[in-house]
Amino acid sequence: MWVKGEYFDDFDRAEIAARGVLDRDAQPRLFDRIAWFRAVWENAPVETRPMILRATAGKAQAWLFLTRGANGVLYALTTPESAAFRPIFVNADDATCPRLLFPLVRRLRQLRGVVRVELPSVPVDDGSAELVAQAFTRAGWAVRRRPGRVALSGVAGELRPVPDDTPAPIITQVPDTQSWNALTAGAGGEALAALDTLKAIAEQEGAAGTLRIGLLPASAAGDGCIAAQIWLVDRGHATLLHTTSPCGDVQAQQLLAAQLHNHVITHDGVTSFTANALFSGLSLPFLTNTQESENLSAYNGRRLANAGNVIAAKIENLVRSHRLN
Repeated sequence: MWVKGEYFDDFDRAEIAARGVLDRDAQPRLFDRIAWFRAVWENAPVETRPMILRATAGKAQAWLFLTRGANGVLYALTTPESAAFRPIFVNADDATCPRLLFPLVRRLRQLRGVVRVELPSVPVDDGSAELVAQAFTRAGWAVRRRPGRVALSGVAGELRPVPDDTPAPIITQVPDTQSWNALTAGAGGEALAALDTLKAIAEQEGAAGTLRIGLLPASAAGDGCIAAQIWLVDRGHATLLHTTSPCGDVQAQQLLAAQLHNHVITHDGVTSFTANALFSGLSLPFLTNTQESENLSAYNGRRLANAGNVIAAKIENLVRSHRLN
């Protein structure tokens, strides 16, 4: 199979080349859409250059969204709100995916100055972590694999019991700046105004009609605290994107999640849920499944500075192979 590889250093060119295959209509998962990666890059705290790789073979495509860091390190374009990071495949079956991915990562190793590639939260359950690790290893990289963040999922069940005296307004558009800063305040009350990526996505999803923001007022929380959450609903699926309480009130966040859960089932026809690791401490009863991930670090063996990690990767892989066998 003949595979053509190319990379883009700006999103406009990449979006033109994609011809819609990475847009909302073609990609049901938020974290697989080019609009998500663009928002992450445009609102990064440090100015960086994107490195967007694509491999094509006929109609089959593979995409990998990275950014150039300092000292020759490439990083995945991702944030803590991402439930997962993985290559995006279009019109590719299981046999084609590794054939598309391999030339991309081989090309990365040949690029001048590239020392390391960091890919956090690559899902284990769908085979992405194994696929990516094998592709890098086959291309001559030394890969270290560590446990990553745990995502959560579940299906719609019975409506959750909610006290009648604690109503939480649910809005579908991004509020004014003062309200947004309160909405994204973290434990301890510090304003997370740096969450510009989250705001950009919320504005985008509000325009598309998929945004659901729940806010539990201080009077309802009972102790001066508020809780706020940002959910997205699309095609019967809810993505739990952000949760916060200025004083770390877990109970308030649980109560708000129950109200949003009931709302999206009743009004939006939601039948399934996905949540990132920010929700893992809430023990929400409708998120019954855990989705493991791995943080993958790929080291260019041609670089002397990587010698220690190359040796460590080889030892870890031998141990891993022994356990699997």
